[in-house]
Amino acid sequence: TWSQAEFYFEENVHKFEATKPGPLLEHDYVFTNVGNEPLLIEKIKVTCPCTKYNYPKIPIMPGQKGVIHVTFDTKGKLDFQNRII
Repeated sequence: TWSQAEFYFEENVHKFEATKPGPLLEHDYVFTNVGNEPLLIEKIKVTCPCTKYNYPKIPIMPGQKGVIHVTFDTKGKLDFQNRII
């Protein structure tokens, strides 16, 4: 039997409404550990320092939910922006 933790995100992509440069935009990515082992996030990579995040530092047990909270600083940003975490 294969044992592993596995993310299941309720939403993989989030599109913010159009905004003028300046506001700090925030979004929560909710996930569930659908695997059969505890899930521990060790690090997250972002494509721009304008994107910050907070995530659970404790293991997410099988069947439990967790949240990755993301903020995007729009200061100096114009037009469409695409960020990957």
